[in-house]
Amino acid sequence: MTDFSVLITDDFKQLHIDMITGLLADTALTVPCELTFAGAKWTDCPNCLRLPSGKSANKYDSINGVIFFQQGICPYCSGEGQIPADPATTTIYMIPIWNPRDFLGKWGGVQAANQVVQTLSVVASFDDIKKARSVIIDTSVLNNYTRNVFIRDSEPNPAGLGNTAFIFTNWKRSQ
Repeated sequence: MTDFSVLITDDFKQLHIDMITGLLADTALTVPCELTFAGAKWTDCPNCLRLPSGKSANKYDSINGVIFFQQGICPYCSGEGQIPADPATTTIYMIPIWNPRDFLGKWGGVQAANQVVQTLSVVASFDDIKKARSVIIDTSVLNNYTRNVFIRDSEPNPAGLGNTAFIFTNWKRSQ
């Protein structure tokens, strides 16, 4: 039986961390990945004044308003006093790991992007990835090919050679 403690020394482990950290630098093998989070379902209308009940008073907000109206129903929120909230997003840098076999059809024809992708990222991104509803992996570095939306298919898993400095996450294409 091999004694791995002789082969895998603390120096070897540090070299491993340094090498993977280098690959994860913003200018190395990473691409920008936009994480989308589920936000509040509704936000206050910026165009009209609201009643204490939260409904629209159907009066133009002269300080924050964006679409002027004199009378009638607010054209921005249709008199509801609230509008659907845009989901919050943030961009982090990750290394997408694609399976090239998934790009080939049965007869060698090219298909759309594969159904699954795995990402490698720094452990500092764990909380953001855990909360993310979806990710869009920026493929503009690949001549602006389609940008597919992926949803998380597994928990982010810490990885490292006796260390948890990095995380792997599996994603599947949403359809």
